[in-house]
Amino acid sequence: MDEKEILKFWKENKIFDKSLAKDSPSGEFVFYDGPPFATGLPHYGSLLASIAKDVFCRYKTMRGFHVKRRWGWDCHGLPIENMIEKRLGLKSKKDIEEMGVEKFNETCRSAVLETAGAWKEYIERVGRWVEFDNAYMTMDNSFMESVWWALKQMWDKELIYEGRKVLMYCPRCETPLAKAEVAMDNSYKTITEEAVTVKFKVKNPEKNNLPDNTCILAWTTTPWTLPSNVALAVNKDIDYQLVKQGEETLILAKDRTVYLGLSDSPQHLSKKSSDLVASQRQTFLRDVAASSAGEFKGKDLVGLEYEPLYEIPAVKSSGKKSHYVVLADFVNTEGGTGIVHIAPMHGEDDYNVGVQYNLPTIPLLDSSGHFNKEAPEFIQGFYLKKGEKYVKEDLEKRGLIFAKQSHTHSYPHCHRCETPLYYSALSSWFINIQKVKNRLIQLNEKINWQPEHLKHGRFLNIVKDAPDWNISRNRYWASPLPIWKCQKCKKTEMIGSVEELKKKTKKSGNKYFVMRHGEGTHNVKDVLNFSFESSHKYPLTENGRKQILESIKELKEEKIDLIFYSDLLRTKETAFLVAEKLGLSAENLTADKSLRELDASFFDGKKIKDYKSYFNEKEEEFYKNSPHGENLNDLKKRIGDFIYGLDKKLNDKKILIVSHAGPIWMMFSVAGGLNEKESIVLRNKIRTKNNDNEIIKTGEVKKLDFCPLPHNKNFTLDLHRPYIDEVDIVCDDCGGEMKRTPEVLDGWFESGAMPFAEYHYPFENKEKFEKRFPGDFVAEYIAQTRTWFYYTHAIASILFGDIGFKNVISTGNILAEDGSKMSKSKGNYTDPMLNMDKFGADAIRYYLMASPIMQAEDVKFSDNEIKEIHGKIINILWNTFKFYDLYKQEYDGKTVASDSDNALDLWILARLNQLIGDVTDNLEKYDTVKASRPIKDFASDFSTWYVRRSRERVKTDGAEPTYDVGSQNRHRKSVQVGDKQFALATMRYVLNELSKLIAPVMPFLAEAIYGGVGAGEKESVHLESWTEFSLNEKIKMKNEKLLEEMEEVRKIVSLGLEARAKSGIKVRQPLQKLKIKNLKLKNNEDLIKLIKYELNVKEIIFDDKISGEVELDTEITPRLKEEGELRELIRGLQDLRKKAGLNPGQKIILRVQAENQAREFMEKFSSEIKKSAGLEKLEFNASVEDGQEISTDGFVVKAKIEA
Repeated sequence: MDEKEILKFWKENKIFDKSLAKDSPSGEFVFYDGPPFATGLPHYGSLLASIAKDVFCRYKTMRGFHVKRRWGWDCHGLPIENMIEKRLGLKSKKDIEEMGVEKFNETCRSAVLETAGAWKEYIERVGRWVEFDNAYMTMDNSFMESVWWALKQMWDKELIYEGRKVLMYCPRCETPLAKAEVAMDNSYKTITEEAVTVKFKVKNPEKNNLPDNTCILAWTTTPWTLPSNVALAVNKDIDYQLVKQGEETLILAKDRTVYLGLSDSPQHLSKKSSDLVASQRQTFLRDVAASSAGEFKGKDLVGLEYEPLYEIPAVKSSGKKSHYVVLADFVNTEGGTGIVHIAPMHGEDDYNVGVQYNLPTIPLLDSSGHFNKEAPEFIQGFYLKKGEKYVKEDLEKRGLIFAKQSHTHSYPHCHRCETPLYYSALSSWFINIQKVKNRLIQLNEKINWQPEHLKHGRFLNIVKDAPDWNISRNRYWASPLPIWKCQKCKKTEMIGSVEELKKKTKKSGNKYFVMRHGEGTHNVKDVLNFSFESSHKYPLTENGRKQILESIKELKEEKIDLIFYSDLLRTKETAFLVAEKLGLSAENLTADKSLRELDASFFDGKKIKDYKSYFNEKEEEFYKNSPHGENLNDLKKRIGDFIYGLDKKLNDKKILIVSHAGPIWMMFSVAGGLNEKESIVLRNKIRTKNNDNEIIKTGEVKKLDFCPLPHNKNFTLDLHRPYIDEVDIVCDDCGGEMKRTPEVLDGWFESGAMPFAEYHYPFENKEKFEKRFPGDFVAEYIAQTRTWFYYTHAIASILFGDIGFKNVISTGNILAEDGSKMSKSKGNYTDPMLNMDKFGADAIRYYLMASPIMQAEDVKFSDNEIKEIHGKIINILWNTFKFYDLYKQEYDGKTVASDSDNALDLWILARLNQLIGDVTDNLEKYDTVKASRPIKDFASDFSTWYVRRSRERVKTDGAEPTYDVGSQNRHRKSVQVGDKQFALATMRYVLNELSKLIAPVMPFLAEAIYGGVGAGEKESVHLESWTEFSLNEKIKMKNEKLLEEMEEVRKIVSLGLEARAKSGIKVRQPLQKLKIKNLKLKNNEDLIKLIKYELNVKEIIFDDKISGEVELDTEITPRLKEEGELRELIRGLQDLRKKAGLNPGQKIILRVQAENQAREFMEKFSSEIKKSAGLEKLEFNASVEDGQEISTDGFVVKAKIEA
């Protein structure tokens, strides 16, 4: 089977397209495909999700559904940005700003689809069917506008707010990250760093009846935060103690005093890691043991003031109280000293304490993680970890470090650049999840999760613990947050569409009209005139002047102020004629070269067909220059510069622009912010409406609705930075200038919006989307429970009050064979393409779909296991088909499998019915593991039990070999007339139905078998309807009985084979009898005959008195010995035929070199040998050159066949 040939067949015959176009009586099955990042190449993880998606889309299509499968690209965010930063050698946001946001973002845009070709190759090779070339992209204006709409809906529901919260922050990317983003890719790393216990000197201890030099001990794993300390927190219910150490008295939790001296845990101060000198430690320990210092509750320490470690001017000038003891419930005695150092800028709990006690919250770090000018002077400008070193040195010199120790813990890192993150209190925009959380929890009950435990386990916990969603990022290449703030009255407004943006954009008050010149002589001659130099040859015709005069009637009511015109003769004549009739003086007319025709003078004097034939398609005109001239994008830029420049310069004017068809087309394109394809659609639409080949007729006037739009250099609408920030928005309330908030949107919001945003809902396709919501099915890996699954669920719930999807499959993670994360740089896995070429995509597909990874468990990927699947399933099924293929021409075309009463036929049909039920049942439950694994068992049963047992039926017209050497008639005995046809009909039917069953999981093998069997009526198995199984109760009971009986047969055969093996007797050696204890099969002659054949025994005796389950007679009589040798000889001859590649019916001459004993034996059984080995003639020769040896237990012969 050649999978690449099948791919070619699908492509050439457009099978996927036909599967979409075929009747769908079951209606629509809605599949949502979450967009992958358009960076890097596919790996086994991304292929896993693709295969799972393809399995159910194929299955549902065969069940009579229409299944739209549209690819998508996640184009925005840090993945692309980081890739471009590395490529351009940019190390910080400052580098990006210096380069220019426009250039950076355009570079990101150009790189988005760099790997699309490779993705397509991998996706097609793995057998996934998807509309790849019709992909939606999150960077498209239509997608972004739908996202704006969604945000506006949430804004109107008062679910979006600006607030300050402590968030994970990446100083390299200079943006906050959501916890879900970090947790999703397992970006926590185990690190070991130095923790310190610091002494905070109590201020005026005598006022609190404390000894002089009393210090509060606090432990921290982030010493760089100590300059930000503004409070110390205790728990009101914890017991604290004064401990004397030399001249100092220390305050710490009573439960921590002993641990401070004795514990070896890296979580606490220890003998092993403390920097205390021995004499100090001994004194300290002695004092701990002997001191009778007072004990008190944490609540008694509240308000106790201490000296700041560092005087921060901004803290002092804030007017807020600081550096005193406060209460906090999160303080415990599991580690440290039972006292927590509070730096509100750098911890969630710290920040909440800061809010509760109105503590000063002063940032000491800049956006790149360096200490700023508010920080102590000696660390200003240093990165936080470098500054930490100097802080520790400074505190140690001042005697304020009680102890230092190594501390190993799990620490979050940026999932893109791998920089250690830190917590920082930042002003960001949030969606208030707390307001809708109960609804999210309720709606989860409607979702079918696979595996099921995720529903009330992992996913429910994620929803329950979800914080408000931080949707803002301080980056560049993303959807800008459409939030504007008035610089005057401080009003904040969310804009939800391009149309709304236009309404609020500051306008010039100008009103524009465009007019094409009247008919010129070149129009009459049907020739082209692009150049100014030759335009004098083509003045207006008399008809052209009439056209202009007719249009002037409309213009008179408009009271035109100014006319701008192209300086080509025909447009100049038009402009002056209009001016004359409207009573405008020459000073109201302005010639502008920007309004000239497309620079394509090469075609002057030629026919329009000459120009058109220069381009392969209309879109090419935008990129391909005419010889020594312009392309349409050049023209568009020229026109865009003109109209935008004019609009900035003039106010409240009525302006007529006289130009040519091409420039006027581009004016409408610029005014609409249209791209190339949209411009062509516009032109075709107007042409259709006018029933004309022109976008504007000669002499015709049209109104041009113009409003400044955010646009790129081609004057195409672009909602990205920096273009969006170049639009002037006016405040409705006070008329003041509004500025957009600088942040961009979290890319996960876009991903979660894909169900509606891919349709540009609600601006287009409203009815189509609403029919496709909620989705029926989604599938991604386990980490998406925190991200895409969760965010899609949240957005759907908020916007539409319903679930976003009904059924979800969550897979586990694919690891390298050694259990580590798959890494291309480490080379710890085989490229998927290599494995597909070696073992086939079907082997990988089955391996993954039958794996525990489909139950959200992690799996170590193994090439050997794929190899095993290829050998034990793919090859077995293919070889089974190939056996049928050898004899299919002998099928009579009319025998029906269901008419057979052969026990084997009945059994395999019952097994097939059982398999259909298992596969169907579990695919309906979205359980690929339980749907796939039975296929392996069936393949084994079909091949090793049914087909092997039916070979002789197929080969010999319903006769089976008896080789009864003691009988006068040693020929085969007919079992049943037409049994061969029933065997062929059954194989044909089973293979045809099996091809449908395996089609979702193994589409290549299914196609090859279906096409090879030739029993189906469709062009492809993937255009077939799903195979149905019988629900008839009588048939079901009969099948169950038959399956049960066959199971008993196989058990007996297995026991019999064990008995043979124990006695050292090969199966080829006939034996006289087998006794069976279980009487269940006593009256079933067909099954008894099966046992005889499988165990090669002459007689079956049922005897419930025997001790074991079976009892085998192992005596080998001379007659049995002779029969065994005949079997071995015939098997050897059949192997010779197989090696020679002969067809089953092809007769041969056999030349044999044999000793007398062997010759006599062969002559004795010559008729049997001839029939079984397909011999036309048997010849004995003294010597046979190049013959092959065939041996039995009694003799050896040398044989050679001639066709």
